[in-house]
Amino acid sequence: MIDYRKYHTSPLYIPSIPAEEETKFEGLSFKTTRNTYHPYHFHDGVEMMYVHKGAILVNAFNLVETVKEGQFIAHDPYCIHSVESIMPDTVVTTIHIDEEYIDENDGLLSSNVHMVADTKEYLRLKNEVFEWIKMSVMPDATTEKMLRQMKKIFPDVQKVISVAFLNTKEDITTVQGSDKDHERLTSVFNYLFYHHDETIGLDTISAELYVSKYYLSHYMKRTFGYTMKQALSYCRSEESVIDLLGSEMTIAEVAAKHGFSSVRSYNETFPRYYGVSPAEYRRRNLKESVAYKDFEEEEVDLEDLSLEAGEGNMAQSGRGYSVVVNLPEGSYEILSVETGNNNVSNRMAKLNGKNKTINLDSNCDELILRIRKKQ
Repeated sequence: MIDYRKYHTSPLYIPSIPAEEETKFEGLSFKTTRNTYHPYHFHDGVEMMYVHKGAILVNAFNLVETVKEGQFIAHDPYCIHSVESIMPDTVVTTIHIDEEYIDENDGLLSSNVHMVADTKEYLRLKNEVFEWIKMSVMPDATTEKMLRQMKKIFPDVQKVISVAFLNTKEDITTVQGSDKDHERLTSVFNYLFYHHDETIGLDTISAELYVSKYYLSHYMKRTFGYTMKQALSYCRSEESVIDLLGSEMTIAEVAAKHGFSSVRSYNETFPRYYGVSPAEYRRRNLKESVAYKDFEEEEVDLEDLSLEAGEGNMAQSGRGYSVVVNLPEGSYEILSVETGNNNVSNRMAKLNGKNKTINLDSNCDELILRIRKKQ
């Protein structure tokens, strides 16, 4: 069983709440910043980010997401991710929740915002997250009150976002099944992530969950679209990134640590999820991490901001508009581009240079951009 605490020596590790940092609430921190840039890193607690103004680009699990005004995003502990503002005067509140307050059995977290942004559950939750942030600056706010609010909304946040995360695999559009199915799927992946460095299979997991291996095999394929072997390979690949970017281990050592039978197996499996070999991924992304670059952000007093939830103002009516997206080296493909009236030009042509530009035509009032690295 892998001990995630050992990753606290990694140069990519940023404590959710540093010991030297004074926080108003025990186990919780709220920080509002302008024009944020966070290279690849991970925390030991949950991170949530709510965008008040502008938009940010978040890369987690090798899926690049745009999170725009009025949306929020969340990440699991030990999930490597990067964050970058893509519009001037972007303002974001980052919430860190100490690991001791998170029950990993409640569900996985990740950040497929665009699959949940229009659901009733997500719309309700983003308003509750917004109210929670406003509560943090009230004179009568206490740790007890803030934790009570967290415990009220966080289980729903886990369920809504984790289902969206599971939906992204193998281009699945929906995860089928009941709440009980979702709970079981969460149990499977919790076990896989914590035991991915071991030799495990259907027999092991079915015994752990007290179900037959034949049922479990059918269930995984029906609800998730992966076989158990594929799901395990996915977990091993994801977890290996921590050591690819945060250690000097050889590729063979990384492969062995994360349960791959051989370097050949690792080299064949990793590109299915990241598009390139482990060595190439390390070469492209190593210097885009906190081991080489510092955080950049300007702290803002939340009380000085207008916290009225409003419509985006990414373009003025009657004018064209361009959004410049700065991404790490590589070629990208657009999965979806949505605007107020769907007027977008030059979708692909400008995505291969260092500065990727999306040109919006007139009358566009917002932009949702979802892209990923070409495989």
